[in-house]
Amino acid sequence: MHSQTARTATRLLLAAPLALLFSLSGCLAMVFSAPTTTYVDEGGETVRLDWREFPGNGGLDPQAVLDGPTVETGEARSRLLLTEARDALSERFGGDWTPDEDGGQAGDEWQATSNGYGGDSLLYIFNSPISELEVRVPREDWPEVIAIVEGIAEAHGLTERLDADLEPPLSATTQAATFLLGGEFLDVTVRDSSLDPEALAEAEEFGPFVAGISLFYGVSAIHEADRAEFERRVQPFLGQNAPDITD
Repeated sequence: MHSQTARTATRLLLAAPLALLFSLSGCLAMVFSAPTTTYVDEGGETVRLDWREFPGNGGLDPQAVLDGPTVETGEARSRLLLTEARDALSERFGGDWTPDEDGGQAGDEWQATSNGYGGDSLLYIFNSPISELEVRVPREDWPEVIAIVEGIAEAHGLTERLDADLEPPLSATTQAATFLLGGEFLDVTVRDSSLDPEALAEAEEFGPFVAGISLFYGVSAIHEADRAEFERRVQPFLGQNAPDITD
């Protein structure tokens, strides 16, 4: 974004449907009451589900998790998508990308997460570094930036699109979109802080640059070795509407 604060805000805005943020307070212990679901199965037996035992996350389709990357393949997937998007955008608009071409993180930076109902999940979250291209793109070409990334995302199965609903003054300098499927997503942001005097002043003071394109990849995935356990534990929950996340 045009400043460190704005860049962080947009990143969190786009990632919010797909990654959960958790905080702990040393002064306050919070206890969540996990929701339950009761239904009658095909054999006429009453089944009571405690969503604390759900192995995934309430915001993600379990089948999409099984069909998506694993912890073992997620970083390679990140490098593939980011490399293709960087190359296509550089070919069209020029400029140099930062950080380096690797665009990934070490495996020990996968983060364990909650299932959304106070229980442990088998899912792990991976977020790539932000790749940034220092280049000024005319505002009339911003839709082309989004379209280039959309074509690459769709070619790799990320067929859902979410456009960022940015409010002024951010909307005057920035356009962003997320392409996703299940727990996997690719974000693209194009900005030009010179279009707003205040944004320009912040960009010149805080950097990293006044105008450019940003890419960001994330995924929630299971270990390949946990696939059988995930399928076993999720089976009773299939076909049931997931309650609102409680934590």
